[in-house]
Amino acid sequence: MSKHLWNGPVTVATRDPGKYLTINDTKRAMQFLLQEWPKDKPDKLHALAKKILINAHEGRASVDDARDAFMAAAVAIGILWRD
Repeated sequence: MSKHLWNGPVTVATRDPGKYLTINDTKRAMQFLLQEWPKDKPDKLHALAKKILINAHEGRASVDDARDAFMAAAVAIGILWRD
């Protein structure tokens, strides 16, 4: 099992209306932040999440902190999906 795997998935809305993506680890979250995050919505929480995800990937922050930061950034711009 990957040391970067999250304790629970996080599902976010994508740029495509009605489409969602479930993220389970720091690597995929970082890819989403860099390549798929809504271009018009970067903010301080986005930047903080990016920093914490990098640190978690390199072992300098916890995976739980990375997940929490990613979720906070997603909530801030309204893309966190709850079923």
